Amino acid sequence: MIKNGTFKNVIGSKPLAPTYYKKIDRTSDLLQSVSASTISTFNLLASNYFIAPSSVTFDDMVEEAIYELNTLVTKMDPPSKVDIITESILQNGIDNSSNKKHAIKAYLEKEKYTGVLVKVASKLNASRLDAFSRAVLSEEGVFFYLAYRAIIGHEVKDVAGISAKILDALGVVKSYINVALVGKVIASENLNVFGKEKTAIENHFSDREIGYNSGQPQKTISDYIDKIKSGGSLYKLVMDFITSGKVDLKRGTNKDVLAQKMVDYLTRIGYVHNENTTPPTQNPDQGGSEIADDFDKAIKGIGPKNNKKFEAAGIIRFHQLAKHDNISLKKALGEENSVFDYSNIIEQARLISESKFEELIALQKKI
Repeated sequence: MIKNGTFKNVIGSKPLAPTYYKKIDRTSDLLQSVSASTISTFNLLASNYFIAPSSVTFDDMVEEAIYELNTLVTKMDPPSKVDIITESILQNGIDNSSNKKHAIKAYLEKEKYTGVLVKVASKLNASRLDAFSRAVLSEEGVFFYLAYRAIIGHEVKDVAGISAKILDALGVVKSYINVALVGKVIASENLNVFGKEKTAIENHFSDREIGYNSGQPQKTISDYIDKIKSGGSLYKLVMDFITSGKVDLKRGTNKDVLAQKMVDYLTRIGYVHNENTTPPTQNPDQGGSEIADDFDKAIKGIGPKNNKKFEAAGIIRFHQLAKHDNISLKKALGEENSVFDYSNIIEQARLISESKFEELIALQKKI
């Protein structure tokens, strides 16, 4: 792998191999290693597809993930036109694993795309790429994977079009890196995260920004896992709701902060969510063996007296209360002639049962 910042000085056309360490007595093994390293350095700078690596050094886990990504795509047969677009990098790596190296590069060169790709690499190298994009595209295997995606998947043949599609696809690369980072953080901290929970965390970070500087991935991912563990599935439920597109949030709203505030509020009012619970099939007027929801804490204005009346009528869950309107609830309670209006109470139960937390908070502020 090319570590960022490895190549410091180039005099004329002769690159200087870097020396970072004190002199060590040579052995035959060391001589072979140094020879291979020097050849690799000269080959890189002589490459027709050279894109200078970033001068920024990322977290070790990020560097490792980029290296593993480049290894994966270097040992990959060319995917189909459909798969290169619709499947993830990881899935294409699994489905098209090969013992041959640089199969995608060989295919593109055989199909006479060498000339245009040399120009693409030159154009990208001269572009004002951010540090991460430069670090990724300086890996030749990744460059050819994204070039193949543009040429074969999107059927783009010109320099500008290929370059644009490569840059557009950097989100796909970030997704792979982020998912890889989740696994690395879980493994490094020996966290008790498996199966569906791990998949949910990977999905959460697959389309989110993670800081790649030293220590940032570990802190960001660990903090989120801590929230999941402490808030149970409620935090995930709230975050899914916030990111579902059903809520219009002000520009610049920090979704993570908002989600945590909502979880804190719901926990405080006694709301309990169990993602494995399905709506009951029994008669809603019969409490059965269900655990009663705490109406008094969660619903503003209900009071312990009404709470007892609902319980006596077999209405012990939010979804049961939400099924009523003012008239039917009075009938269920035997209060047909009462002037009391239960509409706000019923509406709060409906919003809670449908996980519409922002609307619930807004309504309770008005009551």
